[in-house]
Amino acid sequence: MKLTPRKLLKASGLVLLVLIYSSLLIHYLHQPSLKVIAQWKKPSGLHYAGELDYFLSVVEAERDWRGFPINVERRYFIYVGLDPGKPSYGHMIDFTFYPDSKHYRDLAGYLKGSSAEWNDDGVTFVLPSAHRLFIPKTMFIKGR
Repeated sequence: MKLTPRKLLKASGLVLLVLIYSSLLIHYLHQPSLKVIAQWKKPSGLHYAGELDYFLSVVEAERDWRGFPINVERRYFIYVGLDPGKPSYGHMIDFTFYPDSKHYRDLAGYLKGSSAEWNDDGVTFVLPSAHRLFIPKTMFIKGR
């Protein structure tokens, strides 16, 4: 079978289309959703550098493909900043949650038992498992 310039052009076009489609699919599959799963607002009586409202949020990030094809899970991060919705600029910490599957159906249900303890030094995120994560205010004030 002789490879003519026309057949070569068609094959190159097909390869190019497959590469473009694959690149777009990979890009889409790795995008973080940035969906806020749970959120706590700083009490109004506590003031950090002005009258700004700060929020501690648990946010859905990208998928973790390390377990592919058996197990592909979402990653999450804790965000403290000025944004009540999708985070844009603040302090972010990757965090792994291990809800007890006997008592909680999903992460949102697990987080209902969590709390954010705000004080003059920062905020402490407390989980139902008794894990505690302290974030100093210098890490998130003024939209850091």
